[in-house]
Amino acid sequence: MGVLTMGEELLCTAVSVVLHIFVQISHLVDFGKRCFTRAPPSLDPIDWPAMPRVAQEKVIDYLDIKTRSTNCSRYALRRCSKSDQALVERTLKTIEAEFVFLKIFDDKIDVDVMQKTFRGMFYFKTFTCPNEAAMVLRSILKRVLTKNLVIECHKIHNLRRFLDAWAPEGHNVKIRTMKLTWNCQMESARELRRVLALVQSDLVTEVLVNDGFLINLDWLMRSKFWNLLKAVYPHQDVFIDIQKHCSLKVVEIYFVGVDENGSCYKKEVLRTEDPSAFNEDDVDSIYLPRQTFTFLEITETLKRLEVGLQWDEEEKSSWLGQKNQV
Repeated sequence: MGVLTMGEELLCTAVSVVLHIFVQISHLVDFGKRCFTRAPPSLDPIDWPAMPRVAQEKVIDYLDIKTRSTNCSRYALRRCSKSDQALVERTLKTIEAEFVFLKIFDDKIDVDVMQKTFRGMFYFKTFTCPNEAAMVLRSILKRVLTKNLVIECHKIHNLRRFLDAWAPEGHNVKIRTMKLTWNCQMESARELRRVLALVQSDLVTEVLVNDGFLINLDWLMRSKFWNLLKAVYPHQDVFIDIQKHCSLKVVEIYFVGVDENGSCYKKEVLRTEDPSAFNEDDVDSIYLPRQTFTFLEITETLKRLEVGLQWDEEEKSSWLGQKNQV
């Protein structure tokens, strides 16, 4: 055999190094195939409904919130799992609002959306057309989870007209709020019942009601005026307002009428002195009715009212006979 020259020796060394590298790469490729094609060890299935609510919220926090198209988004979970919809809503903090105000006046409707940011209010608009205001509010409440929806109205006729535009027959309106503040100042059980039917009940934690008739319902049903109230209540153009004077222990029952223009006027007032209508902590000279209910409590109160307003024909004819004799 001949002696290798310096160049041939260098060439052989380089070839051996390249061959060694190829061998190492082939070993790595083979190792990778074995690792990634190996069947994963069996895991016990996770019972998602049995997990604590806090743990579920932590898991949902890792899901994407910005996109709707991916399968790993909160929107996908809300769409495919009806039982988890309320849980997802509670974690959508980027679209939360502190307050949504609906203020219904004689000739205009204000819709305000408030968010706790350095800018404060991020939406405000005044409407003169109930249909336009209803359309905008539907759009807002569809996209926003609000901590407190405040509905304020001083004339019940205007509120009825707005509700007809906001939630017509065959609608799919849903209100997503954690709290509902109902500030209508006079008897508005019919309208409150309509709004509660729109509320996503598993989200609501409390309902603050300013309605003397509902708050004093138990006393009214025990009072001597209940048969009269049962006869008046079915009239759609007559409303009942309750005012309590704590220092005098006097209760005033107002029958409020609505004229053709929708303006309210007091038709008649009944006064009675009854200490049983007051609590020990009612110390204001004029008691302003405000009471907080859970969703279940206000629902049960409305059901109790509905049952209490019913009477059979014999009972009604007997009361009407006594009234005619008087």
